[in-house]
Amino acid sequence: LSTYRNVRPLSTGSDLIASLGIPQGPAVRDALEKIRRARLDGLIKTKFDEVEFIRKDLAKTSKT
Repeated sequence: LSTYRNVRPLSTGSDLIASLGIPQGPAVRDALEKIRRARLDGLIKTKFDEVEFIRKDLAKTSKT
């Protein structure tokens, strides 16, 4: 647990707002939490992976 509690996204909320146009507020918090979970699961490792992961997630949620 002590190892995993320090896992944090490399991207910041400002990065997501600038790169993806996510509006400030709860959407940024949710995106950062999804990134954190994906990092813990080993699905993403780099900052580029984080942005692409959220880009795909946004595309998937906008289709529903």
